[in-house]
Amino acid sequence: MVSRKNKCRQSALAALSLLAMLQTSALPSKSAEPEKNTAVKIDIKKPLIPVTRDYTLKNGLRLIVSEDHSAPVAALVLIYDVGARDEQKSRSGFAHFFEHMMFQGSDNVGKMDHFKYIENVGGTLNASTHADFTNYFEKVPSNQIELCLWLESDRMRSLKINAENFKNQLETVKEEKRMRVDNQAYAPASIRLEELAFDNWANGHPTIGYFEDLEASGLKDVKQ
Repeated sequence: MVSRKNKCRQSALAALSLLAMLQTSALPSKSAEPEKNTAVKIDIKKPLIPVTRDYTLKNGLRLIVSEDHSAPVAALVLIYDVGARDEQKSRSGFAHFFEHMMFQGSDNVGKMDHFKYIENVGGTLNASTHADFTNYFEKVPSNQIELCLWLESDRMRSLKINAENFKNQLETVKEEKRMRVDNQAYAPASIRLEELAFDNWANGHPTIGYFEDLEASGLKDVKQ
């Protein structure tokens, strides 16, 4: 039987070997600037979940309703069509940073009170940033779905972007990077693989961003 220690060593050697191969390969030169994204319409013939209604509001917001009455639970997922690959060079990590700012309060909701409102009714919530999109989601008892809609609409129209929130969340994101990325044994190799795997900066940089870009940013960058 192969020990767990030997398995870890073999995995590490495999990752380092792949990294060495990519570094010595003749890769195309990276683009100076990220290419502008073009909208691609994807026709999903068999969706993973049944779609009851699918329409677009006058303000451009697309609404997809999927009904399932097997349990008295409702879920809201709000997807913004923007992610790490939409970031400008020298501002890496901004999509993820903005995800953090979305919990810093709005006109009618206090800082971090999204968690209080949802958890007080027995619900759960979270958010995540990806290369192509950022999503925010809540799961609550079915009679609390209007609460979710109200919370999302309030921060969508009146998010509090100020110097205090900016400074606080900048340090939070930096600490998250130290703990979840820099403190992980194979994270540097993983990031380097991502950089080498793509021939353009938009796809070849980590979602968490680089320290130098985060530290060089300012409040005006967030407001833009």
